[in-house]
Amino acid sequence: MAIEKLSEILKRVEKENLIEGLCEQTGKGVGLNLRLGKVSQWMEGYAVGFDSKGLDYRQAGWRNVADCQGARFLAECDQEDLVTSQILKPGVYYRVETVEKLNVPTDLLPDVRSTQLLVDNGLRLEVPGGIEPGYTGAIRMGLVNQNSFSVPIRLGSPICRVVFHKVEE
Repeated sequence: MAIEKLSEILKRVEKENLIEGLCEQTGKGVGLNLRLGKVSQWMEGYAVGFDSKGLDYRQAGWRNVADCQGARFLAECDQEDLVTSQILKPGVYYRVETVEKLNVPTDLLPDVRSTQLLVDNGLRLEVPGGIEPGYTGAIRMGLVNQNSFSVPIRLGSPICRVVFHKVEE
């Protein structure tokens, strides 16, 4: 599969709403930065799985510890107004979610990777095995602080990069 050119992806963001809430991008290459929008932590005592009626109760165990759903932030991407940060404790697993929402058409396959900034600061991003064509929604990933000390992370910071592969039949 070939990687789609950034210029083509940006056209599709405009015309097809491929990525909702995308901020102005800086830098070069083929990827787009997606920002940290929510941090959740698993609460002890909850089970993972489905109940006897097939209802998913995995969501019940997650507690939001930081969320940047402020209208000004989402609408304007104004970093100066964002003073909220979350302290990531050493060795703790957090579920994080992007601000941006994807609307993936059937001819594209998103490939999500950690930013170099996370790697340089001892934070490991665990990305789902694959985001399929047709997916709609924010990207949820795992984030672990691999340091022996706490690390602050600012909501709205770039947390991952996404490139799109062209799906050919």
